[in-house]
Amino acid sequence: MKLWLDDLRQPQDDSWLWAKDYAEAVRIMKNNQIIIAALDHDLGDGPSGFDFVKWMLVNVRDIPQEVYLMSNNPVGRKAQALALQDAGYIYIGSGDIGMYRNCDAYVLEDHGQE
Repeated sequence: MKLWLDDLRQPQDDSWLWAKDYAEAVRIMKNNQIIIAALDHDLGDGPSGFDFVKWMLVNVRDIPQEVYLMSNNPVGRKAQALALQDAGYIYIGSGDIGMYRNCDAYVLEDHGQE
């Protein structure tokens, strides 16, 4: 299954489970095997997408294989990216477009992330 976390933008198609806030994303993650997640950072007045990434990395045994960061907030997106990298995800893509893949053997590479 695929998780789409964004309070404003709708998923690309019906194959995504749409969470509009942190609490809904946590509920979906607890009740489903998520293999792909697309995450925004700014989620209105509640906890952020970064808070969700931190929760996911600590509390979910089978974390998603791929995580797409789709926030327009560069500071928030960077915080999410660094947390994913610290957990063993590597960046695949170019510039701000790309994804993070969960790898068993993590090698830090410079992909233009600042």
